[in-house]
Amino acid sequence: MRTLSRGLGIVLCGLFLLGAVSTGRILDRMESSLRHPSDPESLKAARHALLSQAAGPVRGVFLLFASGAIALPPLLSWMGRRRVLTRSDPHADRLFLAAALAIGLGSTVFLNQAVFDGCKITPDERTYVNQARIFARGELWAQAPPVPEFFEEPYLVFHGERVFSIFQPGWSLLLVPGVLCGHEEWVPPVLGCFCLAVLFLLGRSLYGAPVAKGAVLVLLLSPSFLFHSATYYAHLAGLFWVTLSTWAFVVARKQARAWAYVACGASLGAAFLTRYFDLFFGLPFGLWLVWDVLSGKKRAVRNLALFVLPLFGALAVAVAYQWALTGDPFLSPHELYIERARYLYVLEGRTDPHRLYGFDSDYSLRMGLARMAFRWASLNLWLFPLALLALIPVVVRGNLWDRILLAGAICLSLIYVPYVPPGGWEYGPRYYFPAFGVVALLVARGLAMLFEKLESRPAGSSWALSALRGWLGVSALFNLALCVFMGFGLGLVVRGLRDGDRLLSERGIREGVVLLALQPGFYDHADQRIRARQQKLERDLPFYLIHNEADYGRPLLLAHSLGPEEDRRLLLHFPDRPFYLLRANPYAAALGLGRAELEKMATGLLISGSGADTESESP
Repeated sequence: MRTLSRGLGIVLCGLFLLGAVSTGRILDRMESSLRHPSDPESLKAARHALLSQAAGPVRGVFLLFASGAIALPPLLSWMGRRRVLTRSDPHADRLFLAAALAIGLGSTVFLNQAVFDGCKITPDERTYVNQARIFARGELWAQAPPVPEFFEEPYLVFHGERVFSIFQPGWSLLLVPGVLCGHEEWVPPVLGCFCLAVLFLLGRSLYGAPVAKGAVLVLLLSPSFLFHSATYYAHLAGLFWVTLSTWAFVVARKQARAWAYVACGASLGAAFLTRYFDLFFGLPFGLWLVWDVLSGKKRAVRNLALFVLPLFGALAVAVAYQWALTGDPFLSPHELYIERARYLYVLEGRTDPHRLYGFDSDYSLRMGLARMAFRWASLNLWLFPLALLALIPVVVRGNLWDRILLAGAICLSLIYVPYVPPGGWEYGPRYYFPAFGVVALLVARGLAMLFEKLESRPAGSSWALSALRGWLGVSALFNLALCVFMGFGLGLVVRGLRDGDRLLSERGIREGVVLLALQPGFYDHADQRIRARQQKLERDLPFYLIHNEADYGRPLLLAHSLGPEEDRRLLLHFPDRPFYLLRANPYAAALGLGRAELEKMATGLLISGSGADTESESP
């Protein structure tokens, strides 16, 4: 068996090395197979540029699998003999956790800097950090600019003289220390490490150190976790608070600690202040406590009160925050935003904020359940291949705690079924990301049950153990390969979106007003079948390029170019500032096929073109 495994590894290594050597030819043939006589030249150039730049990542993945084919069998055999994951030794467990935290921190900091250039790329991320900057100044809102329509950014509400975020304050409050230190990019990686540490504590409390270590590995090797911990989405905070609340509830039930009930309720309250729906993960906890009261158990009423009081406190904070922003405790920033914004995250025609949740002729229960099923199925990719199969032993033979944790994850997913806006995808099903820690723990628990079952059988089942270990090893390689390809694609996106900022930095422009417009022919290569989607991208893309950090008194402002006549109004409000017109083409910049164009604008009466006549530089 060992000889066969070694021989198979050598053959696979040779095949992957051949693939690495032949990467150029493989991509050339792929380009030839995709070529069509009717393709415009711009599409041919874009395809060639993309495949040319993909050669490095593809070759790297071939080499990764080639090295894995040789290194994995002895590594897995050594881990099996030494029982690295299955034995419990306090000193070894601490070393394992320290190594996992170091790898997690290093990996996510690397992704943040190497792939994302330390920047906030999506509108969600920028809005959360803008909100944190407002809080760091000791304010709840920023002062609105004189002509808000030029400075409109996604998810920022311009309400009278106020500018504020539509999001709940929880995640932004966690970002405030980083903003005050000038290094907010460290907050997500550090919080990701806290998630791993709390998950280890939770797993050890419920199932012992071996399962806890397995859960940490499952989460640490998840591309979804790594990329969320390198960016600024609030779902990472949701993961932390949900995992912390679960650990606190386990401590409360197993050790009868009053403080743990308070900690559980407070953590769920913090999750509520981060994203309202995250609270529903704790529904099984509340039902369990209510059942204790109905059953007449000792101190049941006290325990329920300790659990619920922090939740009411979080609700009071949410209402007070909303009231302070909008002037009405029953009017949410979401409602103001949807009624006025040009950049919408909802389906076309759904501008009524009261139609974002619920079912009607356009959005049925069947559609919502299909979304939920697809998102759950995608966990077989975002945790590791076929990960959900490991839940079968947990469902069939699990104990009460297994069912409570699984019920929490299901409650979180069910609450999103009536939620109408499409999307919810960013490095996996991000709406479910707060439950990833618990799901990873249940997957590790199922794998432990499966290993225990196989090891209790006669020696003839050794091939099954080897196959299971091999599958997990290949899954780890697959996750690393997925991270490589994701990093490559996202790196191109970042390069395209940052092109205008780089041009301004290269020209040394640190003061003035920069009007942004897309270069003509942004999607000249477009296929008519997908033209409608591309038109929406053309309409929405400028909103990805406007970022003023919710500070409209800063020296350099970015603004939308709304056309010659409209742009003249903005000139009148900033008569002492130089104006520039930046024509961007992030698509071309991402592929290295072009750059943004910058010109200085005339500040006189004549404004032509897409915003202005160019003004000759005076000596």
